[in-house]
Amino acid sequence: MSFDAEAAIERAVHTIEASQVLAAKAMDIAHACREATTEDVVVAVVDADMSFGGAWIIPNQNIMPWEDRLEEGAWSLLFAPRTRVEEVVAQCANLEEMARRRWAMLKRWQSRPALG
Repeated sequence: MSFDAEAAIERAVHTIEASQVLAAKAMDIAHACREATTEDVVVAVVDADMSFGGAWIIPNQNIMPWEDRLEEGAWSLLFAPRTRVEEVVAQCANLEEMARRRWAMLKRWQSRPALG
């Protein structure tokens, strides 16, 4: 199995876009976090078409089976109950920064001189 740099770069770009979609919906995500109990987790979803798929309150014991409902190419980010808007924005910014670093690393790797 070979490494597909173009696909990895595209995934990093889409992750940057998904993090921005989630940040734009921080108020909605934080609202779901306010409604969640300590027995829940909030799953914020960006669908493959880069639309906001919602912020879902899921009981902790149902999180693994729920994951199967995500469409291929979708992004999800988990939030704890009572996560504030500022914390949602910060978590989205962290995801975006990690994706930007990955993108930059992949671009450097891709432009390296061929060996031999």
